[in-house]
Amino acid sequence: MYPKERRILSRGGMLLFLFFLSPLYPKEVVVTAPRLSPVPLKGDQISFWDWVHPKKEREETLAEILAGEKGVQIRSFGGLGKLSTISIRGFSAQQVKVYLDGFPLNTAQNGSVDFSNIPLGAVKRVSVLRGGDGARFGSGAVGGVVWIETGAEKDGGNIALTYGSFRTARLQIQGQKRWASLSLLLALELFHTGGRYPYWTEEVRIGGTTISESEKKKRENNRSEFASLLAKVRWNILPSLTFDLLWESFLAEKEIPGSENYPLPRAQEQDWRTLLGGKLTWDKETVVLQWKGFFKLDGLAFQDPTPTLGGKINSLYNNFSQGQEILLQRFLEGFGEHLLTAGLHWQTHWLKSNTLSPPVRHLTRMFAQNGWQVSPSLTLSVAASLEWASDVKKLQGGGKIGAKFQVGKFTLIVNGKRYYRFPDFNELYYPNLGFVRGNPE
Repeated sequence: MYPKERRILSRGGMLLFLFFLSPLYPKEVVVTAPRLSPVPLKGDQISFWDWVHPKKEREETLAEILAGEKGVQIRSFGGLGKLSTISIRGFSAQQVKVYLDGFPLNTAQNGSVDFSNIPLGAVKRVSVLRGGDGARFGSGAVGGVVWIETGAEKDGGNIALTYGSFRTARLQIQGQKRWASLSLLLALELFHTGGRYPYWTEEVRIGGTTISESEKKKRENNRSEFASLLAKVRWNILPSLTFDLLWESFLAEKEIPGSENYPLPRAQEQDWRTLLGGKLTWDKETVVLQWKGFFKLDGLAFQDPTPTLGGKINSLYNNFSQGQEILLQRFLEGFGEHLLTAGLHWQTHWLKSNTLSPPVRHLTRMFAQNGWQVSPSLTLSVAASLEWASDVKKLQGGGKIGAKFQVGKFTLIVNGKRYYRFPDFNELYYPNLGFVRGNPE
């Protein structure tokens, strides 16, 4: 049975853990193309970047914000706080790249991102690229890209507390302060839901005879709660030189109820994430040079002492990832206007579990792009990349050729792209959890 008394964060150490690790923040969610990474400096007019509609009061999660956008589907496996994944143009969650303030959230274990683990309170803008871009974002950007930005529009702070049905409560505390050369953003979000909503079982009839009548029940073992903290610092070292530091942490506890026919009365899951990233940007009128580095830990622990089938389950996974990227953008004139982008990206993934630890994966990617505005009515874009994965020992290439024609109110955009995706660790080393076809010879 669901405990009759439980604090919003059942484990006292959760708040202390998050205080030292970090998380979230803001209000309106308006989507705009970022200045630097996903889109070139002046904006990529050739790619299909879409802005998510402004946040509505009824929307409580990032998944709800994205649901209903053109070509976007959200697959939710349960109520609030439960697993939610994204599909763009029919591509799976493993084929959509997700970035938080320019830092990748996808793991090498299964390649997907659980959107229930990205609280909405910290989100300021979201951009969605439909149709992917392997040349710019590398392996996995087949179906598309989701670019999430955090931040506040102005200085100040606010506290919001909401309470709803089924013991659902949410507390958001956030604030931002700017000084002459420094700005600081802090955001904390706590969430709890009991999840014991009523439902009717299905009536079972065989040959006109009722075998089992429909009855009203309550969803048991369905509690979800999380705590998240985000700290963001910007230091304007010089008029043209800035340093950004991001520290984000998330910790969730979820009861897993199972299905109506196969309930899981005691199954529980814990998810956690810690992301530490920094950017150093030198920005002149016609040149931008940026270094970016990050470290990320994603963890999952699942326990079920009394599964419907088989023996006791106790699984633990820790996904580690660290990487760096150097990006150069240059604006040139001559036979129209050119925006040149070139970069070098390194990333390392490794997985530790209590069952099997696969080899470390090193990714190295080089990419270049030229956005060429030939005339007010014609814009061209050419991009190419090469990426090497150490564990599968493969070199893959991505590319894009695009054109935009605009005459009055009529606009035609044509793109030809090449995508690719390296198999994730589940597919390669856990074929019973991934896809058998991904198992190496």
